[in-house]
Amino acid sequence: MARMNVQLEKIVKIREAKKLSQVAVSKLMGYAVSQICQIERGERPFTGKSLERFKDVLGLQGVPISNDEVLAFELELHKWKDSILAGDIDNATERQSFLKFCVQWSYEPSLSILYELYNTVYYRFINDMENFNKTLSLLSDKTNDFSQEHYYWYHSALGYHALVDGQYQKALKEFFKAELLDNSVKVTDESLRINIAQCLTHMGYTYIAIDYLEKAKHYTAEKFNNVYNTLIQLLLAVNFRNIDKIEPSLTLSKCGLRDKKEQGAFYLNMAESYNKIGDFDKAIEHVDKALDYYKNNESEHAYVLYRKANILASIGRTDESHMYLSEGLRIFPSDDTRCGLLLNTLKHSMQLHDAESVRYVMKTAVPKLEARGLYLEAMEHYEKLSKHYEGISTYKRSLVLTKRAFEIHQKLTKGVLTVTPS
Repeated sequence: MARMNVQLEKIVKIREAKKLSQVAVSKLMGYAVSQICQIERGERPFTGKSLERFKDVLGLQGVPISNDEVLAFELELHKWKDSILAGDIDNATERQSFLKFCVQWSYEPSLSILYELYNTVYYRFINDMENFNKTLSLLSDKTNDFSQEHYYWYHSALGYHALVDGQYQKALKEFFKAELLDNSVKVTDESLRINIAQCLTHMGYTYIAIDYLEKAKHYTAEKFNNVYNTLIQLLLAVNFRNIDKIEPSLTLSKCGLRDKKEQGAFYLNMAESYNKIGDFDKAIEHVDKALDYYKNNESEHAYVLYRKANILASIGRTDESHMYLSEGLRIFPSDDTRCGLLLNTLKHSMQLHDAESVRYVMKTAVPKLEARGLYLEAMEHYEKLSKHYEGISTYKRSLVLTKRAFEIHQKLTKGVLTVTPS
């Protein structure tokens, strides 16, 4: 923050030019004199309403600043962004409130846009989706003033918004747009590569996902970041499981349990891995651990309920499976959400003897799964529908559905993406 002391000196000069003493400013702001002294010495950060009070008292709206000061602000903004991406959240939080004051005081539109874009990265890292969404909404009206670097962070934020919502196809489009810009603006942001890998993992593009993760793993090995490395470890474990490399998947998951922030996801991957090799007791044991871990996280808890219901259905324990499905559907009854769609699809696919359920799975559920990029789940339900029609001697339709499932499998195996950057 040493580079920003010149701005605080300027604030003091403005106060003195207005012939306002520290005592007078403290009374106008409702602060103690000692607090004003700390602010002017750069020892106390600006936060919330105090920012607006200080601006009102000193009349700082729209005060012109020099090119050198603009460059100093911009440098501090980049340092702030770097501290966020490095996972140094304490330092990033300390910088945020002070930079907010500097940007508001400078009244430079380009700095204001850059600050808000970096805020989307900050809110993403501290998992504050409410402020993330508010900031993203504000930025949508400023795109005419964007530079290429601005667009990079904007597309990255749009992609993350879709990723959190389970809209993997949409998320990947935005991330690809950012990746294309990365070649020209040279942004050092390894989280983009990892976010792309997350989308590819959910969509079933296992080998492409592993390729992105291996590159990210190489990068973060040189520039260690525990946040990234744990996520890379988790995504590699899931992708290894998807290609039946169960032993390395379990090894990565057991190591990953050391990070308490991601224990639930690692427990779930272990449950799915044990289910794949037929160790159903361990599968149920670990999915229960995941449920307990996510008991206070509604969205993740509902998703694990879906996974447990799916495991129970696969081993013929249908009554128990329906019980967990019902519990999940109380949380997410609508199929407009990712969890609701998965829960509803599994529920109806377990009762394909009912014509209405067949229509729902074929006409509504599977197309929605594909639209979201949930190709593995779509393929699974095409196969279930195919077996259903084969069982009632409707062989032509069964063959069509088998072919569709095979096409998805081939696409995923060969890594033929259906998403383009445009």
